[in-house]
Amino acid sequence: MCGRYLFSQSAGEELTRLAAAFQSQTGEPAPQGDISPGSFAPVLLAEGICRMRWGYSGFSGRGLLINARAESAAQKPAFREAVRCRRCALPASGFYEWDARGQRYRFWLPQQPLFYMAGLWETFEEERRFVILTGAPNSSIEDIHNRMPVLLDRDQLSVWLREPERALSLLLRQPPACARAPEENFPEQLSFFS
Repeated sequence: MCGRYLFSQSAGEELTRLAAAFQSQTGEPAPQGDISPGSFAPVLLAEGICRMRWGYSGFSGRGLLINARAESAAQKPAFREAVRCRRCALPASGFYEWDARGQRYRFWLPQQPLFYMAGLWETFEEERRFVILTGAPNSSIEDIHNRMPVLLDRDQLSVWLREPERALSLLLRQPPACARAPEENFPEQLSFFS
């Protein structure tokens, strides 16, 4: 599962460029810091960057559906068409998971200040919305949570966004190892959340 992630321009030049492209395209500043379900976020499509809300309208009109299982999305009626035609990527500098005690951990890729999470999008009531695809966790996450986002690097973006047949292979590959820290161990980021 992925219930929150970080978009921080302080994470590097590429995120700063994405934020500038987002503002140029949408006329709004890119969000900074914690991205939570229901909020708007920068989203990459094959044709460029845009603004979408995180979460599909829940079944029976209640709640938000924020994640989809990568291993079964292509077979599920709610996601099948999006897997074929409406794939997106979410730029991030980190994501969060909570352990069984409620401790929040931040995860990131140590050698990459920017990575992308694979997603799908749909239009609900004339508003575009996305979900994040999740898969089995790697060894750096499995003791905290049994799911993690499908992570993409820049070299995989074109395949994910533009090549439907090859894109599916990215959903089932072994995810890269992540670094992690409990929330209290990165106070420089806490200003984003207050």
